[in-house]
Amino acid sequence: MKDKLAIKGTVIDVLDTIMLSEKFIKRELIIETDDMYPQTVKIDFTQIRISLLDKIKIGQVVDVHFNVRGKKWQDKYYVNLEGWDIDVIKDIKPIPKPSVEPKNVNESQNEYGDDFPF
Repeated sequence: MKDKLAIKGTVIDVLDTIMLSEKFIKRELIIETDDMYPQTVKIDFTQIRISLLDKIKIGQVVDVHFNVRGKKWQDKYYVNLEGWDIDVIKDIKPIPKPSVEPKNVNESQNEYGDDFPF
C-alpha cells in the first residue's frame, strides 16, 4: 500500500503484553472513533513497538498509524491492524475527586425522626 493509514480515536483500553512464543510478543490497543456511528477498533503493536503504549492512558485522544495485515488460514480470512506509531492528540485532564464531608446523623432524619421514606 502506498498511502499511510491512520485512525483517530479515544483510548478505551491498553491491554497487557501477551507472549505468544519465545520470540513473539504483542500488546493490543482499543480505541473508539468519533464518527457519526462510532467504531471500536483493536490495533496490535508487536515486538519493540509495544513500548509505544507505555505512556498511553485511557481517555486520551490518539492518532494511530498502522498497516493492514491479512492472511488465509484453514479456508478463513483474517485481517489485523498492526500499529507502528501513535501520537497523542488530546491528553486527559485528571478528574478531581470530590471531597466527602461526614454527614450529621440528625440531618439525614426526616420530620418523624427516622430515615424511612414513608
